[in-house]
Amino acid sequence: MTVTFCPLEKNLAEIASALDSGATSSVELVRYYQRRIAELDHAGPRVNAVSTLTAGALDDAAALDRERATHGARGRLHGVPLLVKDNIDVAGLTTTAGSVALERCLPERDADVVAALRRAGAIVLGKTNMSEFASSNGRPGYSSAAGLTVNPYDLGRDASGSSSGSAAAVTTCFAAAALGTDTFGSVRGPASVTGIAALRPTHGLLSCNGVVPLASIFDTVGPMSRWVEDLPLLMNALVACENTAHHAQPVVRPTHVSYREALDASAIKDARIGVLDGLPVGHPDVASTFNSAIATLRAAGAIIERVTLSTDLATLMRDTLAPLAGAQFAAEIARYLEKCPADSPKSLSDIIARLAAHDSATNGRDVNPATFEKLLYPALQLAQLDATVLAALIQRLEAFRASVRDWFDGGISALFFPTHLSVAAPRFDQFNPSALQFDGNPMVPSYLATAAGLPELTMPAGFCRGGLPIGVSFVGAPFAEQTLMDLSYSFQTRQNARVAPSLTECPASPAIPG
Repeated sequence: MTVTFCPLEKNLAEIASALDSGATSSVELVRYYQRRIAELDHAGPRVNAVSTLTAGALDDAAALDRERATHGARGRLHGVPLLVKDNIDVAGLTTTAGSVALERCLPERDADVVAALRRAGAIVLGKTNMSEFASSNGRPGYSSAAGLTVNPYDLGRDASGSSSGSAAAVTTCFAAAALGTDTFGSVRGPASVTGIAALRPTHGLLSCNGVVPLASIFDTVGPMSRWVEDLPLLMNALVACENTAHHAQPVVRPTHVSYREALDASAIKDARIGVLDGLPVGHPDVASTFNSAIATLRAAGAIIERVTLSTDLATLMRDTLAPLAGAQFAAEIARYLEKCPADSPKSLSDIIARLAAHDSATNGRDVNPATFEKLLYPALQLAQLDATVLAALIQRLEAFRASVRDWFDGGISALFFPTHLSVAAPRFDQFNPSALQFDGNPMVPSYLATAAGLPELTMPAGFCRGGLPIGVSFVGAPFAEQTLMDLSYSFQTRQNARVAPSLTECPASPAIPG
């Protein structure tokens, strides 16, 4: 295939400019990404990131090309192909949430966020694989519906979870960008270990209507891209949707939200950055990369302050976040299933029965055993939580939120820490005796923003000596997405650590450090 413009490693503005100038067309872009997916995802190295392709994507592209020629572009996303995680409804494509139990769930309407992207002119190229029901349970990126997504930097490693397919697809340039969802780190962890940028917005900022729930008290949609400067373009489209999501507690959302497409490269100067102490970093290269990142911030004029959490995040997850999520899951999944076809399951009990039958028929080959043991059965029990116990959990959560927000009230611009406490782990189905094992939970830092309802932006900071990406995160005050994007862009311009995985066949890139 001959193209006049190659979208590899290009940001959204560059792709939009190429479309505006006629250097490429939306039809050419769709064909390009479809070929890459066929060669590198469904065959060849087999990353297994894309679970479903949209049959009418070329028709959509042709229509948007005609609209551009006749009326001009709607904006920077006009005619740009994007991918969507498979727990977000796209009309005409099944929403499996990574589970064979939902393989017949065919939504008639787009999720609010997908409808918003379409109004901005984006093309939904297809859907991405994920951890089953957005809960990895020891098998990050594995689903009974589509199998295991692996890390494009090392096919023997995982891509974290649960937005594994979206992250792996973005870093491998299977689309210009993607949507994921995040409850306990499902956008941030995969982005960190695959070398891309991603944003968990303030809880409640984006609609979750049309998204398979895990726990609405924590759930959010999040954009994933190779470059920080792509995030405001995606967010401007996403915040334009009507927020009709059900939330366990009222969410006060700004009435008018927009983000500057030209980010501030000087934002770090004089910013007060709180460096989170006490995290049990599980890989020496993560520690050294993070120290290098702090040095970059200092050199750019940031004021570094050490801050310490009064609450252990791992304990907070076990004792507060997980029970609250489990208590919501049964009722919320039943509410989502009401709109699914008649032959789809209608309750958590129905899902369990279908998965058990499938598990028996396949001799336990497909369904993650921990899906039953750590998610489904416990959720049935937690659904019966006493109201007094539930109120105590929410009170504990609110006390934690208040303690964290005090830092921002005191003038901290953002908190800063390693996104993931180790590098990508070996895939669960392949023993790797040479890999440095981390006995702790690498996702622990993510629980801070989840619990506090705060925005978090992760971006690449470097690589370990084995060539695996390492990410760092900024966490900000409620609705401080603009501040986080400016700080992250400012950091990116000084410590650009984005190097494409070699299987993307990019032009020669800088050598991987270490």
